[in-house]
Amino acid sequence: MNKNTNLINQLRLELSVPIGKGKDSFEAATLHVAKTNDGIIDDWQGFSNIDADNNFAILAVLGYMHEWNSGHLFVV
Repeated sequence: MNKNTNLINQLRLELSVPIGKGKDSFEAATLHVAKTNDGIIDDWQGFSNIDADNNFAILAVLGYMHEWNSGHLFVV
């Protein structure tokens, strides 16, 4: 029985930079993950089994957005 329980801290940063007249924008988002190896509880079934590595920054979204009154187009 695995008694190693991990605690994960996740942070998501989003960026939207308007281009031109405000109908176009550059969109980006990053994920930041920090893990501790400290045990939280003795029963490993009390929390979900989270296994993730530490990542300073992972690119989650990067693209170009154009908006109309009735919708928008996002190109990756």
